[in-house]
Amino acid sequence: MTGSLLLTGCSTGNSTGRSYYISPSGNDDNDGTLLSPLRTLERVNRMILNHGDTILFEGGAVFTGTFYLDSIDSGDESGYVVISSYGHGKAILDGGNKEGMVIDNAEYFKISNILVSGRGRKTGNTTDGIIIVTSDNFSLDDLEVFGFQHSGIHISGSRNAKLTRISTHDNGFAGISIDGKHLNDPVLYDNHNLYISDCKAYNNPGDPTNLNNHSGNGILAASVDGGTIEYCEAFNNGWDMPWTGNGPVGIWVWDCNKVTIQYCMSHDNKTNPVAADGGGFDLDGGVSNSLIQYCLSWSNQGSGFGLFEFGAAKVWENNVLRYNISRNDGIRNGGSLSVWKGENGGTMRNCAIYNNTFYTDTARGISVWFTTAV
Repeated sequence: MTGSLLLTGCSTGNSTGRSYYISPSGNDDNDGTLLSPLRTLERVNRMILNHGDTILFEGGAVFTGTFYLDSIDSGDESGYVVISSYGHGKAILDGGNKEGMVIDNAEYFKISNILVSGRGRKTGNTTDGIIIVTSDNFSLDDLEVFGFQHSGIHISGSRNAKLTRISTHDNGFAGISIDGKHLNDPVLYDNHNLYISDCKAYNNPGDPTNLNNHSGNGILAASVDGGTIEYCEAFNNGWDMPWTGNGPVGIWVWDCNKVTIQYCMSHDNKTNPVAADGGGFDLDGGVSNSLIQYCLSWSNQGSGFGLFEFGAAKVWENNVLRYNISRNDGIRNGGSLSVWKGENGGTMRNCAIYNNTFYTDTARGISVWFTTAV
C-alpha cells in the first residue's frame, strides 16, 4: 500500500512507489506500513529500493548502525528514493564508531529531516558522518550531523549535488568537505554542478589523528567544476588542530573552476597556535574563474579573505574578490586580505579585487598583506 500520512517536516514529491515506516516499536517481520512498521536499520539495508520508494524513520527515535544505499537503490527522473522522518522531530541515526550513512554509486535520491550522530572525534569514532561516493542527482536537506572524527558530510565524485539547511558541528576534519580522486590533476575535476546553501558549519575543532595536514575546516570544496556556496555560515572551527603547518579556513575552495561564494559569513575561526591560516574565506591552489562576493568575515585568527597558491597542478587565474567586508581579521596570521604565492611552483595570475571594505583595530593591524616564498 502507499502511505497516506501527512508528514511533519517531510515532503517527498513522489507520486509513485511505496512508503516504508521504521519504528522502535515495530518488528522486522512486519510489512512496513504505518500500522505495522519495521524496526531496525539492518532490515532496511536488506531492501532493494526503486524509484518513488520512501523510507520514513520515526521522529525522535534512535536507530543504531549505518544506513546504506548503492546502485540497486536508485531512483530516476520520474521518482526519487526518499529518506526522511515521520511524526514529530528528526529521527536519529546513531553511527557510533562508524559512519551514519554510506551512499555508493547511487543516484536520484533525497535525504531530509534526519539527525546523524557519532560517538565523537576523540571518543571512538574514526569516520565521516555521511559519506557519498560516485553518486549523482541528489539532495540533502534539513540535516544535523555531529560527532565524527573526519567530516560531518563527505562527498567525493558527484554531479548535481544539492545541500541545503544543513548543520554540521563537533566533527574533526570539516563540517562539509567535497573532494575526489583527481585532486591536483592538471585537467580533470571529480564533481560538477555543486550547490550548497543555508548551511552552518561550526565548532569542528580538528582531527586528532591528522598529524601531517590541516583539519578543523568549516566548508571545504575541492575538484569542483561549476558550483555555488551561498547564505552559509562557518564559525569557531579549527581550535584543536594538532598539525603545526598549514591550517584550516571557515569557507574555502581549491582545485576548482567556476565556483561562486556569496552572501556568506565566516567568523571566529581558529588554528593551532603555531600554525598558519585560521581564516574566513579562501580561493586556494588551482582555483580559476571563481568569485567571492557579498561576504562578511570577522574576528578570525587568520586572513579574512585569502588568495593563495601553494603549487597546484592547475593554474590559479581569472578570479574576483568584490563587495566583501572584513572586520578585525588577521588576529594571528595574515590580514584582512592576504595574497600569498608559495615556494612549490604553480601559476598565479589575473585577479580583480575591488569595492571591498577592510577594517581592523587589532594589535597586528594589517589590512592588506602580500607575500611570496619564491
